[in-house]
Amino acid sequence: MVREPLQQHLYKVKALHERDLATGTGGVALPHAIERTYPNANREWGWQWVFPPSSHYIDRETGIRRRHHLHESVIQRAMKDAVRKAGVAKPARLP
Repeated sequence: MVREPLQQHLYKVKALHERDLATGTGGVALPHAIERTYPNANREWGWQWVFPPSSHYIDRETGIRRRHHLHESVIQRAMKDAVRKAGVAKPARLP
């Protein structure tokens, strides 16, 4: 039931990542030990966020333009809207 929508979402996110790579902004911040050991890992698909935001940010330490994950408040708002639209009378929240 969730598999197809998730696959479609990941297909769109991967396309976004590939566009970012083409413009030089396709990397994510990784722990320093991983970045030292695997210097290109930050650009690999496996390390990218499942729910990236629509905009980039500038990393203060490196000055590199990147995407981060969605802020939790965006997910919480979407959850609240989904519960309301589904007509669920009980309180529901993310763990």
